[in-house]
Order: sequence, then structure tokens, then C-alpha cells
Amino acid sequence: MGHYKSNVRDLEFNLFEVFKVQETPGPGTVRPGDEDTARGVLAELHNLATGPLGESFVEGDRSAPRSTRRPTR
Repeated sequence: MGHYKSNVRDLEFNLFEVFKVQETPGPGTVRPGDEDTARGVLAELHNLATGPLGESFVEGDRSAPRSTRRPTR
């Protein structure tokens, strides 16, 4: 398990309670009735970020970068 913690709950609150994107029709927004789809996408992105994608960054986040170049004189 990776060390990344997403805040899906905050994202959902901002999208659906504050900005009410589900009530705004038009391109580029969540259409009425698609709130479940948007929540599903957020949940799957959370699974990806905290799972395989997040795990790939653990070593780089916990160790200092090393240069592979030789110093020039």
C-alpha cells in the first residue's frame, strides 16, 4: 500500500455541494443524472492513485535523488 492519501470526500463536497455541477447543463460539466458516474470516476482514480500508481513513487519519495553523471574537472 502506498503512502498517498486522497481526499475524495472533499472533492465530492466541493463538486456537488458547493459548486453544484450536477445542476449545470452544458459541455464540460457533469450533466444532470451523471453524478453517480462522476462519483464512480473519482472512486476509481482514488483506487489507482493509492494503489499501483502510488506504489511506484514510494522509493523515489523516501530516498534522495542521486546523480549518475561523473563530475568534470
